[in-house]
Order: sequence, then structure tokens, then C-alpha cells
Amino acid sequence: MIPTPGFSLRRWGNKCTSGRVAPAWRSRDIIRKVVQYQDEWIRQNRPTARYKRVTTTHPIALKHAAKYGMREVFSMPYVEYKGGPNLWWRHDPAQLAQLDITCLPDVVPLQGTDDDFCAAVQKWLPAEACGGYDGKPVILVDWDPYTLCHANLHLLQAENKIYMLKHKGEASLSFSNTYPTAAVRMMSIQIYAMNFSTLLKHLLKHLQDVSRSYKNDDFHLSAFVGLAELEGSVHVFCKDTLQMENQLDTEGRVIMWESDMLASHL
Repeated sequence: MIPTPGFSLRRWGNKCTSGRVAPAWRSRDIIRKVVQYQDEWIRQNRPTARYKRVTTTHPIALKHAAKYGMREVFSMPYVEYKGGPNLWWRHDPAQLAQLDITCLPDVVPLQGTDDDFCAAVQKWLPAEACGGYDGKPVILVDWDPYTLCHANLHLLQAENKIYMLKHKGEASLSFSNTYPTAAVRMMSIQIYAMNFSTLLKHLLKHLQDVSRSYKNDDFHLSAFVGLAELEGSVHVFCKDTLQMENQLDTEGRVIMWESDMLASHL
């Protein structure tokens, strides 16, 4: 990556997956320089690449994406909450079971990369997200867009805890990934469900997992909700029932943007 002052990158394995401009360096046209460098690198090293996709969350970044001729592919709401080790349910995560009054079956780990899994993803993701240019569905995993070929499904299974639930012909699924940082343990959950009862089953399962494994850690939860109308219910549950601390001042949205490399070159 171009050695631009004030710009830092996050790595996942051997890949750079996200970047940010340090607060003291903002409003200095750094993003434009980074975007120009990216486009030049792609044209020189991947001349057959037609489209570039990025995801953004910060409101300023959203303005930049539109400014540079990128179109929105789809957006997903998310909430961010902090959970300290002294919360009432952290040292005895079994207490979370009493919050489950859904009468739904248990969520179960995904056992295989079969057609049922692909069908569930296609059903619950926004329709506009399910048509990659090779005709395969697209999903956000740790900020990267993946087509759901078998190789990527195996990667998902290796990097995430994946649960699904089938009830009366309806399927739902969720992914969770945890990793440590210098300040706090991060936990990212993506839940694709059609109603809050089903979403709650998934959320409680992942929270039980992290509390059993990391009883004494503060953790920062980012929960991505497949349907925007469920976002409010998640806020109420995390704040009032789980007594977690909201980390966002405004509505959270992660948006995937796309630009046509050929059009931007003309």
C-alpha cells in the first residue's frame, strides 16, 4: 500500500481488509490519494478486473464513495455494544437461557457446505446482494465480499462459528468471529433471520459461546442484522435486558459500494 501519512490498515491473514484515516489527518484529501493509488494498482496488476467493491461505515466515507462515482450495492444495519465481565450474565452464561421464550428449536452448528446452506443465504440476504457477476450470491464476511463457492464456504467454516435453524420450512443462519485487540476483544455477529424471535435464538447462542470462552474479557459486540426492521428490537434487548453499553451515537450502516473500473478510466 502507498505509504500515506495518517492512513492505517487492518490485516486479516496476508490481506489488508480495511483502512482508516487518523483523526488528526482528516480533511487533507488523503482518501482521494488512496483511491487513486488503488485504481492505478488494479489497472496495472489486474488489467482484466472490471469492478471494484468496498464497504464503508463512517458517514464521511459514505460521502466520499458517492463522490468518486461508486454506486451502492446493498446496505446492512448493525449495532455496537460493549459487554464488560461484571454484567449479570457473563460469569454464568446459562442465565441467558431464561431469556429465551421463543419456543423455537435450538440453533445448531452448520455441518456441511450443502445446498441447504446456500439456499438459506440466498433467501435471507437482500435480493440485490445475491447476484454476483458470476451469478453466485455475495455475502459480507469480515468486510470482504465472497462468492459462495465451496472453497469459500470451507473458509467461512474455518474462520467463523456458523449456526442455522430450520422451523416450519423457514431457515435462518448466523456467523460469529472473535479476535483480540490491544484494548478489548472484538466480536462480530451476522444474523440472517426473518423475525426477532429467530434472531434472538442466534444472538443468545453466540453470546453464550463468547462468555464461556472469555469470562474475564471486555468485549465489543458488532451485530449485523439482515433486516432493517429488526434493528430497533436488537437495541432494546442489548441495552435494557443485557444491560450492555451502546457504542454508537447514530444508526449504524455498513454499505457495499461498487465502481466500474472501465468507466472510471474513460
